[in-house]
Amino acid sequence: MTEIKTKLEKLARLEAGNRERVKRYLNRVKKDGKKQISAIVSANAYNELNRLRDASIQAGKPSSFGQIIELALACYADSLRSKSG
Repeated sequence: MTEIKTKLEKLARLEAGNRERVKRYLNRVKKDGKKQISAIVSANAYNELNRLRDASIQAGKPSSFGQIIELALACYADSLRSKSG
């Protein structure tokens, strides 16, 4: 029982530390004027995001999911503007 209690206490400390680290990261990102989103996407879209991220890493220019999504939105917006103009 003592071993389990010790492991649970350690897990609780790790979780508390992780929450604090995430808070600091989000505060830093928000100061840069960025916003956080949450999205549910299809398995195909998720696989494509992973493929694009992995390709960017292999090319030596790692991109985050956020960077990939921003670029995709910019391309989509350009496409819409060119169709309406």
